[in-house]
Amino acid sequence: MNIITNKNILSSFIKECIGNNDTEKLKTVIQRLNSNKMLSEAYFAIDNLQYGIVKENLREYVISHINILKRNMKGLDIIKGAAPFNATDIDNDIAFLLKNKKTAKNYNVWEAKVFKIASHLEQNTALASKDFNKNALLESLKLLPENHKQIIRDLTITEDKKGFYDNFKNNCILKINALLKEEKDNKHKLLLYEVKDHLTGLYFDSKNYVKDIVKINRINEMISE
Repeated sequence: MNIITNKNILSSFIKECIGNNDTEKLKTVIQRLNSNKMLSEAYFAIDNLQYGIVKENLREYVISHINILKRNMKGLDIIKGAAPFNATDIDNDIAFLLKNKKTAKNYNVWEAKVFKIASHLEQNTALASKDFNKNALLESLKLLPENHKQIIRDLTITEDKKGFYDNFKNNCILKINALLKEEKDNKHKLLLYEVKDHLTGLYFDSKNYVKDIVKINRINEMISE
């Protein structure tokens, strides 16, 4: 589980950089990932199992990424952190497949873990929008200052502020899902996965909703750079 924890520590740091709009630290992390193949392969193998968008051959996808992780897991040894992380069920399933080779004795349990991760990926994929054009999508993510002002103005005059907030956030998540289906570059993929995770953790609060909308706009600007 240390390997999964190390990955989550790095993910948490990246999300913090995104939330604080700290592009310098974010660039440093990306440079480290790009220069260390084992770290990059291990990080993305776990990230793809946690957040991947997969259309077919789910079982093969899971097993392939477990094998990639086994070959490169030492790359995550360089990550150090004291903050404890509560493992998700999927984290535990990934850890089990890493630790245990499939045998006749554990065959049913092993396959059940693979099936569970595959089902998780299927749910991720079901949330992805199928109707976005990539070029139009990139344009829509470029929320420039004038767009920002219009969004805040729309938010201010609407009666259903929570509905507006949830819609705005969820549309951004759907757009990120659409980009993830086509993105091949690991650097861009990293940003998209972590931005999506950050957005998912935002919830309407009557005291902070305007600040969150501004934060989402900043995130979208970072994606568009």
